[in-house]
Amino acid sequence: MNTKYLGNAWLREYYDLRDLELAKVCLVGSGARKSPVWEDELVAFPKTYEPKPAALEHVQFALKYDYLRLDLLKEVFLRIPVEEMSQWVGRQPTGKWVRRVGFLYEFLTGRDLNPQSLGVGGNYVDLLDPEKYVVASDAQKIPEWRIGNNLLGGKEFCPVVRLTPQLKEGLNLNIESRLNALSSHYSPEVFKRAAGYLYQKETKSSYDIESEKPTPEKEARFVAALQDAGTAAIDDALSLKRLVALQNIIVAQRYAETRYRDLQNYVGQNLPNYRQKIHYVPPPPQFVESLMVGLSGFLKKSRGASPIARAAITSFGFVFIHPFEDGNGRLHRFLIHDVLAMDGYIPRGIILPVSAWMLKNMGSYDRCLEAFSKPLLKRIKYNLSDDDQLQVLNPDKVELDYRFPDMTAQAEYLATAIEGALTQELEPELIFLSAYDRARESLATIVDMPDRRLDLLIKLLHQNRGRLAHSKRDKFSELTDAEIEAMSAKFREAFGITEQ
Repeated sequence: MNTKYLGNAWLREYYDLRDLELAKVCLVGSGARKSPVWEDELVAFPKTYEPKPAALEHVQFALKYDYLRLDLLKEVFLRIPVEEMSQWVGRQPTGKWVRRVGFLYEFLTGRDLNPQSLGVGGNYVDLLDPEKYVVASDAQKIPEWRIGNNLLGGKEFCPVVRLTPQLKEGLNLNIESRLNALSSHYSPEVFKRAAGYLYQKETKSSYDIESEKPTPEKEARFVAALQDAGTAAIDDALSLKRLVALQNIIVAQRYAETRYRDLQNYVGQNLPNYRQKIHYVPPPPQFVESLMVGLSGFLKKSRGASPIARAAITSFGFVFIHPFEDGNGRLHRFLIHDVLAMDGYIPRGIILPVSAWMLKNMGSYDRCLEAFSKPLLKRIKYNLSDDDQLQVLNPDKVELDYRFPDMTAQAEYLATAIEGALTQELEPELIFLSAYDRARESLATIVDMPDRRLDLLIKLLHQNRGRLAHSKRDKFSELTDAEIEAMSAKFREAFGITEQ
């Protein structure tokens, strides 16, 4: 290697894993900062940081200064014999970084190093730095390694979320204080009416993202599910029984499932001549059940961690696994609300219409999904038959992509979407309803109209910025021009519409 790579980049080159994309590349370079900056995508280190040219030294460097890549580490560890690993640990068995490497070796490979025979000891240290990663708040003590395992998941599914500056800012969003501030300006009745409307808007938006229109019955069932979000026990939240019941609510009855898929599915786009452009290939069916077990395990193990991160991993983890033939996207967006409500992040009876915000910002939603799907498409090999049946040709090569994903991008996105739903969907609806009530009360003082007539007049005034269009004038023949002008003025005052 001409370039002196360090950490993950060195390991990738040495073991010929070049198709694995890295969000951060460490190398030896002149004029580097003495204190490397965590967020840099390309970080140059002084030569004094360069470890000995041995794989395990670069693994240790990666844990100290690089991004954690469990998929890369597993590929590396599988190439290192137990004897070599034992000798390396035995040379410094009380070192905190050596112990971290040794634990991860056993965790990822399932091989036993017999750490007691190597003299492993020392004070307990957490595996991951909570200043750099979202971690499980209750670290599992591993006495053999004197390690606190604060990974978010287990061997079936273990995501990594880096605490980037953007994510730290997003996780600091205090929804409770923002909602309390709003409640001091708007009555409980207005909140209740806003929630009722936004539950329906969230439902329609989630279907609109899939370019589907729900029947009234299906819409009502989905609204009821949203209103019930967060009430399932954590052990049941991602159970097959519950997810099947939810999937059956969302899709047409003929596509209702009774179990996870046993066929390979994919997300594609029809092109001319009936060709398919493949956007995403979910995991092969033989991995689905264990991945769903792992996703449920993550939800239990990560209790106490950031609700936003938990909702992002649960919902996007679900849609990346794509365990059903139909309904995965809508279920994925339902799970956002389910986890936020489960964790008490959003009070019962209130909804932040995240899908409505997504629908208005589909570019950012697509980029969030592509942050996972695009690197995978460069690695996965598949065959698509003439009847559009897809077969993954290298399942063992891409299995780790699904089991050990970096979901930083998805957590960042959801934090942005939640704030957008609050400021661009919920708050405007409260403002509108409050203004609507003021307008209704003011207009009624001029003419005491039947409710339906008054509501129609307000609707038409709203459509034309506070003035009744000439084409609509004959709809209110019982009103004089002076009355209409006075009522229009009251409407503009209530809604804060200034004269042009």
